[in-house]
Order: sequence, then C-alpha cells, then structure tokens
Amino acid sequence: MRLYEYEVKQIFAEKGIPVPRGIITSSPTEAAVFTKELNKPVLVKAQILVGGRGKAGGILAARTPEEAEEASKKLLSTKIKGLVVKKVLIEEMLPVMKEIYLSIALDTSKGKPVLLASSEGGIDIEKVAAKYPEKIVRREVDPLSSFELYEARKFLKKIGLTGTPLIKVAETLQRLYNIFEELDATIAEINPLIITPSGDVFAA
Repeated sequence: MRLYEYEVKQIFAEKGIPVPRGIITSSPTEAAVFTKELNKPVLVKAQILVGGRGKAGGILAARTPEEAEEASKKLLSTKIKGLVVKKVLIEEMLPVMKEIYLSIALDTSKGKPVLLASSEGGIDIEKVAAKYPEKIVRREVDPLSSFELYEARKFLKKIGLTGTPLIKVAETLQRLYNIFEELDATIAEINPLIITPSGDVFAA
C-alpha cells in the first residue's frame, strides 16, 4: 500500500522523526490562515501518489498568506501527471545546510533489507546513481537481528557525516528502519532529510 506524503509524515512524527510544522487541507483559505499564524514562508505541496511531483510543478513556495492561498488554488484546480490534486500539504520552509537521502528497501532476491544513503539528497536517487555513483553507500541488514545505533553511525560516516549531524541522522535512520520493520514495508524513504544550520534534522 502506498501512502501520501502527509500520511507518512504523521507516522514519522509519531515515531520520533522530526518533520516540519504543517497542515493538510483542501481549502486555500485555511492555507492562508495557517501561513499567517506560522509567520514564516511555506511550501505548498500537492498530495498525489506519483514521483517527480516537484519537476511537474507540484511544489510551490509561498512567502505570504496571500501567496499560500494562491498557490493552493492553483494546485487544487489542476492535474499533475494525469492525477487530480485533492489535498495540499502546507509546510514550514526550513533553512537548509545539507540534504541527505536515506532509504531501506527489501531485496526480494535475498530476503534482506538494504540500506541506501547519499550526501546528495533532494534529487532523484536514480540521477545520483547515474552521475555520482560514488556518493551512494549501500549495506545489507540481517533481518534476524536488530539494527543498532552504532551500526547506523558507522554506515553514515561513509557519506561524510560527523559530529552532531552524524548522531542525529543515525538516530533518524534507526527509527526509519524500525518503521520499515513494524509496517512490514517493502520500502521506506526520506528524501530529503535536511540538516539545518543549527544542526537539527527534519524529514522534509
């Protein structure tokens, strides 16, 4: 079963993975009210079950309540890749120092989860693999044993993380792995996981 972004982020928040403040709505007026209360720029994100949403115009930036309302109206009155947009996620725009890619996918041929991580988050991982294969690290996990925090830290050092960001991203990866197992998923992904200038991490 595929989940919408807002549904995934609800699960993340419940399991301790930080996410930006946001609301899900089908009302442009509600989008404006939330943006005014937040008093920060936001991203207006179409909720559809298809990849490449950003390049197709499904994510718009808004710096004022009026812009958030207009962006919501625009997305809620259009189709993206043939799909009608019925809801939008209005989400706090956070400062970004670094974007990371994290995923766990089931290798069905071996029956094992495979971790992927890259220092090049925020873009299609297929493009990273084609252009910068050396920037992706991979590791199989024994499904009969737990995935420990020290293992996550050791794995993530390979993409150049150190210090506080390493600790926080490792905690996030371990929580993502736990979600993957609990939901009996075939894939769980965060793209991007952003690191802010203050060193905090968010699944954006």
